[in-house]
Amino acid sequence: MISKIPQRMRDKFKKHRSGCWLWFGARNADGYGQTKWKGKQCGAHRVIKELVSGPLDGMCDHLCRVRNCVNPEHIELVTPKENSQRGYFAMRTHCKNGHEFCEENIIMRGGTRICIECRRNRDRYWKRVYRKRDPEKYRRYMSEYYKKRRALGDR
Repeated sequence: MISKIPQRMRDKFKKHRSGCWLWFGARNADGYGQTKWKGKQCGAHRVIKELVSGPLDGMCDHLCRVRNCVNPEHIELVTPKENSQRGYFAMRTHCKNGHEFCEENIIMRGGTRICIECRRNRDRYWKRVYRKRDPEKYRRYMSEYYKKRRALGDR
């Protein structure tokens, strides 16, 4: 497997006792290894995975969660949705304000969890701000808002 990787790339990673092949060449701002391949700047993990496994179709997910690991056995091809569901933010159990992410306290929007309690607090804040800035505009807005809710049967 390693014989398929060019020597210039083999010189830029070291095998760690954890099984990771740690990339010590150039890295991007997020910590992923970078290399020039076919005239383009590419992710080192993608290039090495492609050399070992063939053409890639999809995103690469680091199973070991080490961003500068280029071991093809630690990289799995996944869809973008699956990659984001497995990522750092998916593993969080609480929002930035300490509210638990549970069924009753989240809204899903485009694959992102939104804390209902934080959203309520934000809405209350902005209602106070807008009420002070332009009371007449706020009154008209709220009047329209409640008319729509009544029309939908949501009281």
